[in-house]
Amino acid sequence: MIQSNERDLAWDLVEQARSCLSIAELNTVFIRLGAADYWIAIEIVLRAAARTRETLPQELIAGLTAWLDVYHGNPDHPGLRSLLAKCTTPDKSNAGDV
Repeated sequence: MIQSNERDLAWDLVEQARSCLSIAELNTVFIRLGAADYWIAIEIVLRAAARTRETLPQELIAGLTAWLDVYHGNPDHPGLRSLLAKCTTPDKSNAGDV
């Protein structure tokens, strides 16, 4: 993938899920983005989004899925794919709660 697209995707993800990140996570993500370490930045944000059950917009999910497809075979691929799946659909376990 072209690095600028990866950069834009990482920044879009941070902007979308910023409220899920602790201050420490946010600082780490910004350092990673500044160092062009997009994989780690995306992983940190996806972990936070999955932890807080944040549902990401479909367009962002599609971009992340295409980005992740490029890394098929990477040992961390299944873990990131699992995190991404947790951010795809809303948690319905509390659907009856009001």
